[in-house]
Amino acid sequence: MPSCHDVHTSMLDARLRPHLLIAIIILAQSSYTVLGFTRPYYVVATHVKNPISEKATISEARSAFATTSRLRIAVESSQSTTCSDQSSKRPRTKTKTMLPTILATLLMTMKPVGAATATAAATAAPSYHLTRILFLRMLAIVYISAFSVAKFQNKGLIGDRGIAPARNILNESQKSQELRSARRKEWAQERDKYSQQGSWLLSKVADSRIAELFRDKFWFRTDRADRPLPCLIWLAKDRNNLNPWLDGLANAGLLLSTIMLATGSANALLLFALWLIQRSFMSVGGVFYGYGWEPQLAELTFHAMFLVPLISMDPFCGLKSGVFAVPTLVIFAIRFYLFKIMIGAGLIKIKSSDAKWKPGNMSTMYYFYETQPVPNPFSKYFHFMPKAWHKFEVSMVPKSQCKSIERS
Repeated sequence: MPSCHDVHTSMLDARLRPHLLIAIIILAQSSYTVLGFTRPYYVVATHVKNPISEKATISEARSAFATTSRLRIAVESSQSTTCSDQSSKRPRTKTKTMLPTILATLLMTMKPVGAATATAAATAAPSYHLTRILFLRMLAIVYISAFSVAKFQNKGLIGDRGIAPARNILNESQKSQELRSARRKEWAQERDKYSQQGSWLLSKVADSRIAELFRDKFWFRTDRADRPLPCLIWLAKDRNNLNPWLDGLANAGLLLSTIMLATGSANALLLFALWLIQRSFMSVGGVFYGYGWEPQLAELTFHAMFLVPLISMDPFCGLKSGVFAVPTLVIFAIRFYLFKIMIGAGLIKIKSSDAKWKPGNMSTMYYFYETQPVPNPFSKYFHFMPKAWHKFEVSMVPKSQCKSIERS
């Protein structure tokens, strides 16, 4: 018989803890993005006129404002001194004393036209707007390739009459959801027998209709590895006719990625839609979507969602006002993503017990071209290259990966 403490603590599933940490990281990244806590930005300055740019940094604007305030105080002091001298018929010695001070202050604060802006442009950090445009277009090219392949191959692989139909994965996940929902209802009935049921607020939230829908429609629908399956194909009414859904998702992904390629821009909603379509194919793709590049593409798209504005499709959004600069945190997250891929590819070769990667043998490339998963038209020509060339290829793989790690 479980104790009250066990009943109270069992309400928080153990699997929820890492997901709570992920949610905190997502909220931190999104707040970091929305608030614009990034690189130094620019404000419009009224004290500098530059034919190229009329912007100056905040520090320069503040110094100019302080100088203007000092000059205004000095002029007001000289005017008050002049009025007092005229009323008292005294010599204007104070006004004559103030005029050289004002002229000296003006000479000290004068700069050539555009000097402040040129200094700011020389010392300002890069904004990465052009890099973001190039990055989004390259990502769009990858998605166009991925969804083009999905459009012409998915029906034969995971379609209604495919090799591994998607409905099998959905039906298996549905059975898992029904079993876990039934077990939770039994646990809730057992919990109600205790007089002390733990936190009242936590119990209300866990038993609410929204929480129940979240569990039944998402959290309890898992694969064999007990991972949730975010998939738009759950909306299909007839699981025996999923080919229109597979084609529709591929066409929608092609449309969105084409827009991103043509404009060189995106917003968080567009990238979220691409990520959701990719995750839908991964959820029902089985072994055909089990290669490493599928989750890597989804992970990169997830990072890119925090690299762009929430709604605006302007590729230079925030460049003038500085409200939305390209977040530095996301840039380093993408760099770490690339570093993780390259260091993992190198370590898996070093840690393997395969002698074909070891010095003295180095015969991996003897068989690579005839067994590679996605051959290309040049594979047969490289396969018949001399063995010395294949050993050279094996020796260059760790070096190229180390160079990539240094660049990242």
